[in-house]
Amino acid sequence: MISMASRIKSAFTEQGNYIGLAAALGLSIAFLNPLPLVMGIIGEVAYLLFVPDSKWYSDILAKRDKEGAYARRQRLKEKVFDVVGYDFKEEYNQLESVRTQLDDDYAARPDWRSVIDRLDTLLSKYLEFGLLDYQLRNYIQSLSHQAEEELPDLIQADNQEADDLRKRLANTQKDASKYSDGTVRWVEQQMGAIRLFFQGQIDSIQQLVNEEETRIASGGGNANNRDTLLKRIDIQRMSLNQAEKIGQGLVSLNQQMALMEETIRLINGQIRSKQPGQVLADIEGLVDQSENVSNFLQEITPFEDTTEQQLLLSR
Repeated sequence: MISMASRIKSAFTEQGNYIGLAAALGLSIAFLNPLPLVMGIIGEVAYLLFVPDSKWYSDILAKRDKEGAYARRQRLKEKVFDVVGYDFKEEYNQLESVRTQLDDDYAARPDWRSVIDRLDTLLSKYLEFGLLDYQLRNYIQSLSHQAEEELPDLIQADNQEADDLRKRLANTQKDASKYSDGTVRWVEQQMGAIRLFFQGQIDSIQQLVNEEETRIASGGGNANNRDTLLKRIDIQRMSLNQAEKIGQGLVSLNQQMALMEETIRLINGQIRSKQPGQVLADIEGLVDQSENVSNFLQEITPFEDTTEQQLLLSR
């Protein structure tokens, strides 16, 4: 709901209002007579007293807000549709169609405007989540491919650690297939190679640590070298932990998107039997939940702080 102060400010900055004031001032200057300016000021006071609070002006502002929200969503939609796959485009278009069906029946009713505005917010958030889903998947897949390229060197060694890695690598696909959720299954498939890679790195460095400690115990070796190796292990563990968090974030993101899809469709089915306040409460809860997901993803995101990323994680 637009505040009265905002309405007055908007009414004052209308181009027609500026033209009227300028005309009154111009006439006063041209005829060296203050009367046109005085009449203009009186008219301005009356204008600001009555117009901002009128239904006519409220309808104008509502139309502008609707057009502005639609234009912003279309720009975001074009950006997202340039990179995402067909399935997401199809899902979004269906949700947008559900939203469009409400226009004729409810857009003109003041008690439903807040509901429709928040539905527009949800659609924009869904687009943002779709782009973030694409980026997170690409990041995890790239990391998985890199791990798969490096793994052969780690598993070819003739020791127990390499043998364990070979067995775990063989079981990766089998373990991932037990998950019924498609996103969880995909994340586990990708993370299999990633976990094995980092664990292999950790095991290899730990072997160097053990050897260095043996030399130190026998009077040789170097404590600084050992400490450096231990720091390398810490970095490998932190890198693996970051990858795990990103995988968890992708799962949370997809679950939230599924909830958004289901809620929008449910609201469309129930909207004729519920009061706007009830529907708005459902939507507000979903918006708040989406913000929590955004905040979590902001903490773990691996991307650079680009304009696109700021757009994605700000609301």
